Amino acid sequence: MLLGEQYMETGRYQEAAALWERYADWYPEDEELNMQLAAAYEAAGHIERALAAIERCVHMAKDARLRYERARCLALLGRFDEAKQELEAAFSADESGELAMLAADEPAFHRLERM
Repeated sequence: MLLGEQYMETGRYQEAAALWERYADWYPEDEELNMQLAAAYEAAGHIERALAAIERCVHMAKDARLRYERARCLALLGRFDEAKQELEAAFSADESGELAMLAADEPAFHRLERM
């Protein structure tokens, strides 16, 4: 995993994604791994693939952070109605209120505020 992080730090997003794809094939429900894979895809400009990596986690419905990241990808893809629903679900599941603060500064969600 350290190699993937090193690839990300040096802007080698495609290589990071390729490495994490192999690991994700072995551990498809590993949340942290899929989040790393999603970050690499997003950095490489592959938002649909980033969304797919997040959605691999079947237990996602219980995890506020995954729902937040899914909402962010949906917003980046222009799927605003879905993004808004997913973001609301993330806020409901987030007991700390941290995600609402993150969302306030997230450019992907600025268009949701006007809806």
